[in-house]
Amino acid sequence: MVTRNFRIVLALSAGLASSAIAQTSHADGAADAAAAQSLFDEGKALLAQGKTESACQKLQASQRLDPAPGTQFHLAACYEKLGRTASAWALYLEVAAAAKSKGRADAEKAARERAEALAGALAKLSIDVPDSSKLPGLVVKRDGAEVSETLYGNAVAVDPGKHVIEASAPGHQSFRKEINVSNKEEAAFSLPKLQVEASTQGTATANDSPGPSADASVESHDSTLMPWPYISLGVGLVGVGLGGFFVLRSSSKRSEADDLFDACGSDCQATDPRSAQIADLDDQARSSQTIGTIGFVVGGLGIAGAVTLFLMDPKPERQARTRVTPWVGPGGAGLFGRF
Repeated sequence: MVTRNFRIVLALSAGLASSAIAQTSHADGAADAAAAQSLFDEGKALLAQGKTESACQKLQASQRLDPAPGTQFHLAACYEKLGRTASAWALYLEVAAAAKSKGRADAEKAARERAEALAGALAKLSIDVPDSSKLPGLVVKRDGAEVSETLYGNAVAVDPGKHVIEASAPGHQSFRKEINVSNKEEAAFSLPKLQVEASTQGTATANDSPGPSADASVESHDSTLMPWPYISLGVGLVGVGLGGFFVLRSSSKRSEADDLFDACGSDCQATDPRSAQIADLDDQARSSQTIGTIGFVVGGLGIAGAVTLFLMDPKPERQARTRVTPWVGPGGAGLFGRF
């Protein structure tokens, strides 16, 4: 009975949660639509007043909140007035395609006519990448957007004005160039070969020199990695050494305190100077014990880290001959094995 009731409560809770989510989503959608309509009305009013740039900003924001063909059509008209012919042309074609899918022949015709009127005045820019300029990892961008390799050499409609072409590849200097394109102009740009970075060029020269470059690379890698296990081992041994020193010091201070307590006797008064000395020695013993414990912990971690790094050594023969077992205790620590 309890299980059945629990299931009923669970089902009701899930239903209420789903309903609440749906209502919230609907409310958010309604709010976005209302804001988009307000922005659309403001944009149309600004466009009528000749405040074209501000109108475009309002219409862009409206389209982001609640995409609609009508808003897109007015935004295209706004871009056209700003002289952004390629952006306007592309939007008109999108509106025409959307209208066609919804069977609105009049809207499709109006948008397509506006697009065709702009087609003859479009500015175009082609970016060619010759084989000599192609590099592994090459990235070419136009105005911050990456240009697909399939578009290399193809004339693409762009808004008239300044355009920035950038190129980068691993191990090479970045390239940047500004190009101005006018209406009805078809500009072409050919990407030059990127220059090798100075550090990379030195490495390439060294690798081209005679000698066993592969072995040298392995030795270089090995020499880069190998100091770290020894550094970690050194830190570990220092930690263990300090730990042992302070543990012995703690034991010595406790022994002195015990001897002084025996000398003072069980009736030793607080006013007796030896009482203060006993308390001070106890404090020193506790502090030394704490420092010694920390030293052992740090030493253990350092030794364990050294063992791990030794086992990560890329040389198989070193892995085969490395057999290490660390041990740490309150009285000392060390390594058992061979390298």
